[in-house]
Amino acid sequence: MKIELNQEDLKKYLHFAFLGNYVINGCREPSKVIQEYEVLEKKLYALYYKVCCFGFESAMENTLADIRDRVYDELAEYIDQFENETWLEKTAEIVAEREFETEKDEEMRMRKTFVAEILIQKRLRSDGGRIVHIDFPDLKFQTAKQIAHERNR
Repeated sequence: MKIELNQEDLKKYLHFAFLGNYVINGCREPSKVIQEYEVLEKKLYALYYKVCCFGFESAMENTLADIRDRVYDELAEYIDQFENETWLEKTAEIVAEREFETEKDEEMRMRKTFVAEILIQKRLRSDGGRIVHIDFPDLKFQTAKQIAHERNR
């Protein structure tokens, strides 16, 4: 198979590869990373380096990491927007489901949950998420304790 791309298309392809691997492997422990996606992403960085940067046969690992870092920097704003929107939607979904989980009538529960999700999303957007409160009274103490423990290692 042969695909022809100009330099700008290749850069967008790198963006797609980064985002795909970010979604697939971003939350995995290093031992559970799906290697096929990591390998393909690195191949694309190497191709970009070869074609667009210097024309050398191969790039060193740290050079590929630099390209990956630049791709992340180019996408950071979009990633932040996506993660924020995902957080809003998931928070609204979870809160609405918990609010009406004891509703006996399944159809009414689904209807109330759907409407509540929309209302919660609107409120979260208008208040910038400030309406969410976590009941963790000693959070500051536990945080300081954890940091002190890490320093003493």
